[in-house]
Amino acid sequence: ATTTTTAPDSTPPTFIQQSAVPDHIWEQDSPPDSLFCPPAYPRQSAISATVTDNVAVTLVTASWQFSGDPVTTVTMTPSGSVYSASFGPFPYETVPSVLPYDNPITITIRARDAAGNQASRTVVVTVTSTASCLG
Repeated sequence: ATTTTTAPDSTPPTFIQQSAVPDHIWEQDSPPDSLFCPPAYPRQSAISATVTDNVAVTLVTASWQFSGDPVTTVTMTPSGSVYSASFGPFPYETVPSVLPYDNPITITIRARDAAGNQASRTVVVTVTSTASCLG
């Protein structure tokens, strides 16, 4: 009798690319999306990552944190090997409003396969507080 032993999967998922479009958004106005603070500026960013694995990707998440706030983690939605999630919009007075009002937020994208192997990449989106309109 011949016994064949298969080595366990130790290969982490591979990121082909990751992006945030647009990479600069604004906090919502009060009332939301009024003409008070820059009209027609984007309030939301599309986060995406193309991720593959030698066996199968089982989960891709995006996590971020504003200074002092708890970490927010969302599960990204797959479409083939492209995973996507929305970043924002952020309600009025929830974005830190200290000078210089622009808050570069690092979003960590984590991918996991069925064997538990993990890989991660980051993208940065700048979120501007509406306090910048008040000068």
